[in-house]
Amino acid sequence: MTPSRSDRPSRRSPGYRSTAALRRLVWTAIASAGLLFASQAAASQPQPPKGVPANASYHAKGKVWFVENGGVQTVWYANGVKKAEGKFRSRLRQGQWSFWFPSGKLKAVGAFKDSKREGTWKLYSKKGTLRSTGNYIQNRREGQWQFFMTNGKTEESEGLYKGGLKNGEWKSYYDNGKVFYSGQYQNDLAHGNWQYFYKNGKPYQKGQFRKDVRVGEWIICIQPGGPCGKEQLRSGRTPRTTRIDLNTIQGGSRPGFTGRVNDTSDPKALLESLDTGGVPDRVPEGIPGPGWAN
Repeated sequence: MTPSRSDRPSRRSPGYRSTAALRRLVWTAIASAGLLFASQAAASQPQPPKGVPANASYHAKGKVWFVENGGVQTVWYANGVKKAEGKFRSRLRQGQWSFWFPSGKLKAVGAFKDSKREGTWKLYSKKGTLRSTGNYIQNRREGQWQFFMTNGKTEESEGLYKGGLKNGEWKSYYDNGKVFYSGQYQNDLAHGNWQYFYKNGKPYQKGQFRKDVRVGEWIICIQPGGPCGKEQLRSGRTPRTTRIDLNTIQGGSRPGFTGRVNDTSDPKALLESLDTGGVPDRVPEGIPGPGWAN
């Protein structure tokens, strides 16, 4: 039953005054709780470490600090070490950028166009030595690339990219500068003539790949300078020197040779021939993954 006007408390009645006081008390409590929550949230935000400007913003998910000033974006690791810096317009990376490891050593230098890598790039190891250099077009490797050993001076491998994939001739080198292998790639797969060499430059293996699979006749020298033999391949298995027909060894078999290799000046290279499938050193060590610049 709805109360009549005469039954409702008037603004002057004690009942009305107590109800209004209760409402004010509730709203005051809500407001106080909101202020407390805001102050606690502000207190939980980390303070910029030494070297990071006071006006820097913190990205909790990425655990980085960043500032945009005059068209340049600078990013720091959570501990204040600079992570990246370069031109930033309309929320896109433009022009020259530099990246650093958490240790502070240089990681990479290169240019962007609309946040895609463009032009010549240099990538470095955690020790600060040069690991690779080459050209990008639309975020894909294009043209001649060079990869270096950990000392940053000795060339490890070199070859051509087209549309981000290996195409054409590629070479890999020993630490003494001698060629380890020379072969053809087609869309990132070994395809065509390939040759492997011992560390002293003497022939090791020679034959053809078809879409990353060894095919046809391969010539294999079981040690530098021979003896050498031939093997016909019908599968992707890498040829084993123990299965070479001794009658095909150039110059005839040598005394005491049983077909099992245990005398070589380059055991590492010889063991490569006893593995199964694949191309040795197909992907040179140290190439950064696609997410390195995130």
